[in-house]
Amino acid sequence: KAIVQSVLLFGVETWSLTETMRKSLAGFHHRVAKQLSGFTPRRLAHGAWHHYSAADALDATGMRTMDDYIENHKRYLRTYVATRPVLALCRDAPQLTGTPTGTTFWWEQF
Repeated sequence: KAIVQSVLLFGVETWSLTETMRKSLAGFHHRVAKQLSGFTPRRLAHGAWHHYSAADALDATGMRTMDDYIENHKRYLRTYVATRPVLALCRDAPQLTGTPTGTTFWWEQF
């Protein structure tokens, strides 16, 4: 669990996720949770299949949703950067010639 999450979330603080990318990442996260919990699809006696919900698998493994993990990482980075002197230096630095005006900078998110 720890290894999978570490690999999946490496650098997540700086990602710009599209909806398609987010769904793909969440789907993989759900499949891993189902495998770790043993909640894989099972064939019933009458031939139908039983599929466990992703929420049940996440509960069984003690995991949260991928969106929760991503938001936690981003919140940590915002707090980390906001409490460092480099933020004030960036805000107070003069704009260089040739830099586009109207650009949103990362420090403006704090």
